[in-house]
Amino acid sequence: MQDPQKPTAETTPEPHASAQPTGKPRPQGSKEKETATQINPKNSKPSPQGTQKTTDSVGAASWIGTLAVLIFLCLVPVIWFRGLGVLAFTETILREWTHVLLLIALPLIIGLYGWNRIENRKKKVATKDRGNDRLLKKFSSLTLASAVITVLGGAYTYAVHPYLVAQKYTSDTITTEETTSYADRAPWIVANNYAQRDQGEIIGDREDVHYVPADQDASATAGNGTGKGTSRYTVLVKERGILGTGGYEAVQTLTMPTTGTIPADASTFCPIPDSMTKRLNTVWPWHSLRWSIHAKAPLAHFDEDDAYGYCTDDNQPLIIVPLYSYQGFWNTTTAPNGAALYSKDGVEILTPEQLTERGIEGPTYPRSLAETQRKSINAGGTLIQWLGSKYGYDLTDTDDEDANAGNPAEFTMISPTDRALEYVSPLTPRGSSQSITAISSVPAQQESTTRAPLTINTSTDLPATSTLVTAIKESSVAGDNAWTTRWSAGMTTYEILPARDGHWAASIGQGQAVSYRADIAPDGRVTVVNSETGQRSQEAEEQSTSSITLDAGKPLNEMSETELLDLIQDATGELQRRQADSN
Repeated sequence: MQDPQKPTAETTPEPHASAQPTGKPRPQGSKEKETATQINPKNSKPSPQGTQKTTDSVGAASWIGTLAVLIFLCLVPVIWFRGLGVLAFTETILREWTHVLLLIALPLIIGLYGWNRIENRKKKVATKDRGNDRLLKKFSSLTLASAVITVLGGAYTYAVHPYLVAQKYTSDTITTEETTSYADRAPWIVANNYAQRDQGEIIGDREDVHYVPADQDASATAGNGTGKGTSRYTVLVKERGILGTGGYEAVQTLTMPTTGTIPADASTFCPIPDSMTKRLNTVWPWHSLRWSIHAKAPLAHFDEDDAYGYCTDDNQPLIIVPLYSYQGFWNTTTAPNGAALYSKDGVEILTPEQLTERGIEGPTYPRSLAETQRKSINAGGTLIQWLGSKYGYDLTDTDDEDANAGNPAEFTMISPTDRALEYVSPLTPRGSSQSITAISSVPAQQESTTRAPLTINTSTDLPATSTLVTAIKESSVAGDNAWTTRWSAGMTTYEILPARDGHWAASIGQGQAVSYRADIAPDGRVTVVNSETGQRSQEAEEQSTSSITLDAGKPLNEMSETELLDLIQDATGELQRRQADSN
């Protein structure tokens, strides 16, 4: 019989898990706690893989946020300086710099992100285990691939992309051997020097001097190669103020004689009205002409150096800003797109056709575009020739003693027949030769939104400008011994430019006066012309080689000073000739 106080094995209940004494081991047969641990998320630990994915997401988000902040900080000054022009700026980035963003910037950012992850991962993985760590291998491969793409993208951006873009411009190039003909013009350097010294009663800071031939001014092309005409140059004068708080002060007009002393009334001004308070190149939006232009045309593009101004017939200032637009994508080119006109009536955006209808004077075709077209000539060969500078042309400024130094290209010149304006550049072949073998020209006024063709005229074959200067000196001295003193006193040869009927012309003077011109024939023969007497060095040289008979015709005390000087000059020339023959 069993004891009722002692429970049997069959009736003894199993103690509950919660009743398990603290510190005692869990019975081996119990499974309730294991089941609870498996199904209770509060008691489970996250897997290392899940933790790593969370860290990757946070790191990527941090990098994206930093990049967004940087882009925003870059756009703030753009909006400040351009206003709605931020749209034009964005188009420039997308059109001209997409290859930089995709092939350099993006791989570089990815590479820096991978390098940062590698450094962070190394801190969590023991040195002996790094070789087998999957994440380290992954980010190392990513960083290496990004570095390779960045280097290749940089090589493409530096060497290949400019070549491909320039080749698209060469499709508009025309080659010819026709005889060129351009009207005489006063040298730019003389007008520039005079503008710096003659501000009149206008107080302000002058900008670049532009040659703006008058549309209805007959003197702009007068002279017929004799150097008797005039040339109109204009200058925008900026108002002085703290950090550019003002607009333009006036438009200065310089009516420069092709040769001869500059008259006292050569410099005139048309003042800017009080209502015209805006200008280019200022930090203040409320004084910014750029803001006003983009308010009318948000996608307008222009180069501030192309802007110029002139005074209308009723002496009102008119400021012109030539515009251009983009064509294509990736290998992007530009084309003319009208101009912005700023007057007392405000800002107007005119198409090329409207510019012609309104009779807007001056070089409305963007000079910067003409320069780009001229430089693209060198992409006519292969990529290897492009990289080695073995094809195309250079400017005359490769000559250390270039007579056109300071303004060697894109000379605004006017045709004496149809009065068409052109950007003209003397060219020398690439290499060691500095001879002038070609002339490039681009129309300087817009006619449509189509890019104007660039013409290369290869009819020219002249020595370098420094060699021409030497020939001019020798020719002048041979015809007039007084030239030795003139050259010693500082007489200088200024611009050497194409002239009429295939000839070239050089301006000779000192300071702000051009007293002589040299005519350079297509065969290189040089003739120096005295603008005061009309005497030509060839004629004087022929006279000096023959015997001269002096006959005063009247007593010396009855002769004028001019006659006495001529008599002395003839006698001196004869003595020098005899001395040369005896030597």
